[in-house]
Amino acid sequence: MAAVVKNPNGNGYIADYYTPEGKRKRRVFKLKREAEAHLTEVAAATRDGSYVDPNNAKGITVAALHSRWLKVIAANGATGRRGCTLSTKETYEKIYRNQIKPHWEYRPIASIKHGDVTDWLEAMSMANGSPASASAKSKALKQFSRMFDYAVTEGLLGKNPARNRAGRVMATPTPKPTRSQVRLTMAQLIRVADASRDYRLLVLLTGLTGLRWSEVTTLRRKHLDYGEIPTALVEASVAKNHEERTVPIPATIATELEALTLEAGPEDLVFRSPRGGQLNSSNFHERHYDPAAKAAASAVGAVQRRLGVKGETKRETSNGNAVQLGRYGERTQAAVRAFQETEGLEATGAVTRPVWAALGLEEYGAMTLALGDSDFIPPTFHNLRHTAVSLAIRAGANIKVVQRIAGHKSATMTLDVYGDLFADDLADSAKRLDAELSTLLG
Repeated sequence: MAAVVKNPNGNGYIADYYTPEGKRKRRVFKLKREAEAHLTEVAAATRDGSYVDPNNAKGITVAALHSRWLKVIAANGATGRRGCTLSTKETYEKIYRNQIKPHWEYRPIASIKHGDVTDWLEAMSMANGSPASASAKSKALKQFSRMFDYAVTEGLLGKNPARNRAGRVMATPTPKPTRSQVRLTMAQLIRVADASRDYRLLVLLTGLTGLRWSEVTTLRRKHLDYGEIPTALVEASVAKNHEERTVPIPATIATELEALTLEAGPEDLVFRSPRGGQLNSSNFHERHYDPAAKAAASAVGAVQRRLGVKGETKRETSNGNAVQLGRYGERTQAAVRAFQETEGLEATGAVTRPVWAALGLEEYGAMTLALGDSDFIPPTFHNLRHTAVSLAIRAGANIKVVQRIAGHKSATMTLDVYGDLFADDLADSAKRLDAELSTLLG
């Protein structure tokens, strides 16, 4: 029979009870109400069959649980159908490293209560010490809860401390979109690609085909077809929706890819790290793509600052905020031409490699700027997918072609994400019909 008795040594209270298997357990609590609450939990868990022996989790810390959970996710994925992609695994590791590990690393999982999780969420901070955003809290809690769901499934714990009595994960503030859905023009895409130097072709291919990071970085020679209509094959094992698809490749890009893979074997990766392996997402973004995107997006402004050109800007919106970006207008062109004459360069009014060098901005040297160009919001690598879809729609592709490029399961999903672009296309279509009608009606 369960009972709460005072500890004979005078230090707290003992919860004395039997497990469903008939084993006697005695746990010491500082307060009597804590011991009574524990007996109530044991009784409830015994009735609904969810009781788990606390010794099952003995010696297991949050760090150890995360390691076990991540191995299962890497091998089987969240659904158990297939392992997660490398980029997804890196995302889980980053969330753990930044939000979960600092607070929980050495904490025994059996000691964590629902209130502890609530306190963690309220006090959560970012790696730089600033308060965590709603998005960061939501992602961290989701991962934390999945880890403890795994602990419950494995019989390590009787319940998940991140869930309430009804079994629901505690609420967090609804995260607002943190980044604008940047869609580049063809000229802007080329600028980002040129700024990416050794990875120019990778950026161009992604921005013109819409391949995801996990798809483009696992692309092998055997997946490319340089026939009359060049294509790239995305295998079902790599595709996010688990469905194989072929994506058309512009002939110009296919020619460059063919030259790049001329001596490659069927299993050779098309794009490799400096050591010859698969590209690491964090390293690639930090060392290559992010600096290139930032430089490409601010190139006009860099020229204007060096030449003292003011007033030629345009307004854009980034994450709900208005920003001013450089615009290559007539004043900028005149300033560049005057600079070229002073430096003894051909006075074309366009910024090319010799001009960048003379300006002391060699890092921009691969890009070309001319009248009509402008700066833009720096795109994330994922924004290259949006760019590919946008460019396809602008080129007149129908919804089924766009769906294939986007890798969506249905055309409805494609319309939900890119419906505004098709709306613009409808307006252009109406204008074309009106022009034809006016011509025929004289």
